[in-house]
Amino acid sequence: MMSLRSFEKRVIMAKGKLLLALSLSAAFSMQMALAQQPNQQAISMYNLGLNAYKQGSTEAAIIFFRRACDIDPNLPDAQYNLGMLFQSQKRFKEAVPRFQEVLRIKPQDPDAHYQLAICLIDLGRGAEARPHLAAIPPSNPHFADAQKRAGSIGDAAPMGNEVQLAGLNSAEPPAQPIQQTQPVQQQTPVYRPAQQQPAYQPPAYTPPAYAQPAQAQEPPQQRYVPAQPAYQAPQAVAAVPPVQPVRTASNPSPILANSTVRVIATNFNAPSGLAFDRTGHLYIANFATNSIDRISPDGSRSVFSSGANFKGPIGVTVDDANNVYVANYSSGTIARINPAGISTIIGTGFKSPYYLTLDRDGNLYVSQQDDNSVVRMSLPKATQASASRQ
Repeated sequence: MMSLRSFEKRVIMAKGKLLLALSLSAAFSMQMALAQQPNQQAISMYNLGLNAYKQGSTEAAIIFFRRACDIDPNLPDAQYNLGMLFQSQKRFKEAVPRFQEVLRIKPQDPDAHYQLAICLIDLGRGAEARPHLAAIPPSNPHFADAQKRAGSIGDAAPMGNEVQLAGLNSAEPPAQPIQQTQPVQQQTPVYRPAQQQPAYQPPAYTPPAYAQPAQAQEPPQQRYVPAQPAYQAPQAVAAVPPVQPVRTASNPSPILANSTVRVIATNFNAPSGLAFDRTGHLYIANFATNSIDRISPDGSRSVFSSGANFKGPIGVTVDDANNVYVANYSSGTIARINPAGISTIIGTGFKSPYYLTLDRDGNLYVSQQDDNSVVRMSLPKATQASASRQ
């Protein structure tokens, strides 16, 4: 399985490259990082994408990376990873604008130039690919292949681009290892063109991490394997604390006076929507595992409902009769779960439904991300005598 870029805090230096043999794009430059802080909501979506991908849910990862890009179009790591996932599915037309967005933010990023050129070649647009291949410097591991591809542009058949994911054996032995700034436990192979056919088969890649810089000194362009998976922006640029994991249960802290924060449950699977019923049960949608968990007032936890009626659940709301309504982002459906935990599809054809709420008359409201609209769905009175807003 491919590995995607993740964020981490580093002391002083921001060393950063997405390392693919596909090789993922360079991390934020110092100038860009100092110019603007990443949007925290976008980073949250980004980390959900990483988590979904690690659990083998590529479509869920695409959804979260796309959402991160919508919130903060200037997050190049999210743009790049989204492009790589599109490319791995041979969705080259969708991958091209993502790599172009990376180059809008970082015009000199050699990895984005290389991957964009590969997509353009696969689309038969070799003339557009040529300047991107020419932009790759001799110090970049893709330089030799870029020169070869630039010389072959104009051949009758476009080159293929089959992405080999990490964990799969490759018949092609790895070429010389990539230089590292620090020792790693295993070497990442570098792409070497096959001798028998022109098809492009890059090996798997390993992500680096994004580091919030502490001083405006451009680090050397080196590639390395990171130690930590997530990012947390430092509170002060002048003094970056030591590397610490971000996705832990002890990180939240209150800002308001006389307020407290306490973690009540952990180990969900890309948790999204939340809602209480009238008896004090809390329902949580697990996007990555297509299930709904329930936490009882006494703190006990169980899987309330799962199965084929849930595909990418996000929005959750509950009516006065304790029926739970779930928006399935991936399948475009709305499911209802009765108090016994039995689910039924009550609506189809929605366009990436996201959040749900009920009004006092029992009407269900659904936000649709694909076309930026809100839909009202009237529910049978027999199902819900009176519903109230969640």
